[in-house]
Amino acid sequence: MRSWKERFENILEDPLLNDVRPFPKPITAEDRLIESIKELLQWIEQNNKVPSSSSFVFEEKRMAKRLEGLLEDADKKMVLLSHDIDNVLGLA
Repeated sequence: MRSWKERFENILEDPLLNDVRPFPKPITAEDRLIESIKELLQWIEQNNKVPSSSSFVFEEKRMAKRLEGLLEDADKKMVLLSHDIDNVLGLA
């Protein structure tokens, strides 16, 4: 008689389970926040300036609003401390 471990290994080797994958990790508010600062930093790098809310370009205005929102929230700024490599939030 086969051991429990051998039977379990046989089950895991079943071809029907080849496409089975674990559920992806849920995206958290912190993940979204980090993605937000990365996008902002990328925009600044590509445009060689901090976005201005007085711009007529929609994308620049959107980035400026994002930056304003981050600057106004001390909790968000603390979460982003290690991700703000260009010190856009003035935390260094």
